[in-house]
Amino acid sequence: MKKKTIFFLALIISMVLITELVTRIIYKDKFNRYLPYCINFQPDSLIGFTYEANSSFVINHTQININNKGFIGNNFTNCKKRGTYRIIFVGACGISGVTHLNFYANFCTTLQYLFDKNGWNVEIINCGIDGDHRSYEDFNIIKQKVLDYNPDLIIAESNFPFISFNYTREVYRGNLMEYPMNNYKLREELKTKIDELFKSKYKLLFFLYDHSYTIKALHNYFWHKGYFTPLTEILFLHYCRRFTNLNGRPKYWTVEKSTDMMKALNNELRLKGINLFYFSYVKDIDNINYFKDHQLPLISLFNREEFTPSMFYFDDSHFSSVGYKTIGERFFHILTENALIPPSFNNKHN
Repeated sequence: MKKKTIFFLALIISMVLITELVTRIIYKDKFNRYLPYCINFQPDSLIGFTYEANSSFVINHTQININNKGFIGNNFTNCKKRGTYRIIFVGACGISGVTHLNFYANFCTTLQYLFDKNGWNVEIINCGIDGDHRSYEDFNIIKQKVLDYNPDLIIAESNFPFISFNYTREVYRGNLMEYPMNNYKLREELKTKIDELFKSKYKLLFFLYDHSYTIKALHNYFWHKGYFTPLTEILFLHYCRRFTNLNGRPKYWTVEKSTDMMKALNNELRLKGINLFYFSYVKDIDNINYFKDHQLPLISLFNREEFTPSMFYFDDSHFSSVGYKTIGERFFHILTENALIPPSFNNKHN
């Protein structure tokens, strides 16, 4: 009897371990994810939120630095080095890079490498900030912050017509909070929900979830099948660590109003000797013609058929490291082959 008990215990343990091994292989990319709660967001009265300057976070054992201006990348000064052409990119996570997956990548680093390698005195600055439903803030950051950095060329994502939820982000006890600007009542409600996660009754459950892909897979299955129970909901909050209560509808700008704002800014910057280009990842003939008709400079990167599955993260709409490398290479080709940068900034030309 004792031998049978030991045999069955060994069999159960073996089955558990084999199941765990199989799920780790199958779901390696899906569950080995980095989520945005470790990024040091902080409220900002001008653009909703920014990263905390002079801080850092870790993705897959790699330290990512937030510079002295509150953006991802190396420190820089407002005054650029003499003889340097400064390009600043503006937008959301497509610019800042994939900071919530199991790696970190952005095309700005690839682009800087290519300029350095080919003898260009060009400085690339990444002023992208993660966050959806805030294309107005992504546009507004140009006047509120970017102009202080003396750019020669600004390249901004063409996400229009503009939209804004007017929300902010901050981190509390390792969890991301999103709530309307200046709504301190909702802020406290979110903090209370987060405090609930730290109660001792959940510690064993979270420990098992954090260390077992089998439990993650089961939870993922039941969640996507619509089995919403207090248990699945508490595990989902523990997994995403993102607490959102925007409590309202976003503000939309019309296409005409958005276009007028973009044209006004382009004219203002042109008088300052600064070039402003918008860009889209996909070449859309209607979009291209619209920008052309309204005299708005537009860079379109790819034909739709050029996108391949390897350019995107598994089970996610964000670009993969392959995608970001490809974007950086395409930008380098467009900027250099179309004389968007004066050749005098190329040492090989001189």
